Amino acid sequence: MVILVVLLHVALAYCSFTKKWWIVVSDNSSIAADIISGSLDIFLMPVLFFVSGYFAIPSFVKCSSKDFIIKKIKGLNFSWIVGVILFNPFLVAMVHIQEVSSFSGYIDLALEYYRNFVTLPVSVIQDRTLSPAFFSHYHL
Repeated sequence: MVILVVLLHVALAYCSFTKKWWIVVSDNSSIAADIISGSLDIFLMPVLFFVSGYFAIPSFVKCSSKDFIIKKIKGLNFSWIVGVILFNPFLVAMVHIQEVSSFSGYIDLALEYYRNFVTLPVSVIQDRTLSPAFFSHYHL
């Protein structure tokens, strides 16, 4: 599974559709990379969530339902907040610097990211290629 996850992330660098939102993108895009990333992306996350759920059962048995939920909320919320506040804007900066080869305009882009975070999307399914400041949980 780990090798497949690494293969997926390598393939994303050579896809034709990731140029706007992936951090490192090659100019040599390949249909093989599109097929690999598309097929791996479909099943890797569900399988990994299933495995995670399987190993959560012993943790659930050790404590009460209330304690289990509180423990998971504390652990997941801290990671989520750090990712949303610090990690996402860093990714926005890397994509922006890659596109324009300078730091100019990054502050405006970071502010756009935070505005996108607090507004409801027009559509549930959004196109990440429209802007690097598009808010998404895909990397968390």
